[in-house]
Amino acid sequence: MKDSIPTIFNAPPNMKPFSAPASIPASIAPPRRAAQRHLRYRGMNFIEILFAVMILGIGFIMVAAIFPVAIQQSKANTDETTAARIAQSALATMRENTALMTDGATTPDVLRPITATSINSDFLLFKRLLSQSISSIDPRYSCTFLYRILPTGAPNYGTTAQAIVVVTQSQHASNYTLADLQGAPFIPVPATAILGDSGTAAPDRIQFDGTSPLAAAEGAFVIVAADFGPSTQRNGLILRLGRQSSSDPTIWELQPNWDLRPGDATASGQPVSVYIYGRHGYVDSGGTTIFDGPNQAIAVYTSLIHFR
Repeated sequence: MKDSIPTIFNAPPNMKPFSAPASIPASIAPPRRAAQRHLRYRGMNFIEILFAVMILGIGFIMVAAIFPVAIQQSKANTDETTAARIAQSALATMRENTALMTDGATTPDVLRPITATSINSDFLLFKRLLSQSISSIDPRYSCTFLYRILPTGAPNYGTTAQAIVVVTQSQHASNYTLADLQGAPFIPVPATAILGDSGTAAPDRIQFDGTSPLAAAEGAFVIVAADFGPSTQRNGLILRLGRQSSSDPTIWELQPNWDLRPGDATASGQPVSVYIYGRHGYVDSGGTTIFDGPNQAIAVYTSLIHFR
C-alpha cells in the first residue's frame, strides 16, 4: 500500500524556482518610443513659409507673362492673314485693269499713287479699286495702291509694272469710312530724304529734308517715288521706320530686316522723293491737315504685273 502512493517530485538542489522577469529586454521590446517619435510631425517655420510663397509667386508671374505675348502674337497673326487677303484681292483687280495704267512721258519710272485725288486714267483705276479700299468683311482694315512702269531701257519696259499695296488698320476710329479716303494714310504724304548706310554695327537711317513729316511714326512705311540721282535704282524701294533720333528729330532708324541694299545709300546732295504711309491725317475746316494717333500702316506687298 505504501508502495502504491506516488511520491512528490523533488527539484534538484541547483535548480532555481521560476519567476517572471521584471522587464522585457530592450532587444525584443516593441519600438513604442520610436513609433511615437515618428508620429510627431514638426511644423514649418517662418523662413520655410517665406521661401514657399516666393517660389509660388515667381511661378504665377511666369504664367501671367505668357498671356500678353500670346495675345500680341495672336493679333499679329490676324493682321497678317487679313492683310494678305486684302492685298491679293487688290493685286488681282489691278491685273485686270492694266489698260488703265499709264506713265507720263515727263516722269518715267516714277511711282504713281492711286487715290481719290488722282486724275485721268489713274482716277478711273481708283474707281475700279474703290471696292477694295475698305474691307467689306472687316472695315477696320483698308489698303491703298501705287504702281510704276519698269525703268526705261529695261528689256520689258512698257510691258511690266511694279504694283504696291499698303494695308492699314484704323487706329482713330472703330472702322474706316469713305470720308477717310480723302486723307492720310490713303493719300500718302510726300517728302524728300537722304538714305544713310550705317554699316553692320548700327541700323541704317533716313533723314528727312527740313523737318520730320508729321505723318512719320515708328512702323510707318517710306516708299521711294523718284530718285533725283543719275540712277533710278531706288525707285520703288520700300523702307520701314524704327526709332526716332533723340538728338535730331529729322533722323529715323530703319527697322531690322528693312536695311538698305548695297548702293541704296544716297549722297548728301542727292535726296530722293518719298511717300510716307503712317499716321492718320485729315483736313480740318480751316484747310489745315491734322495728324493724330499712332502709325496705321501694318503691311506692304509688292508684285510685278504684266500688261495684257
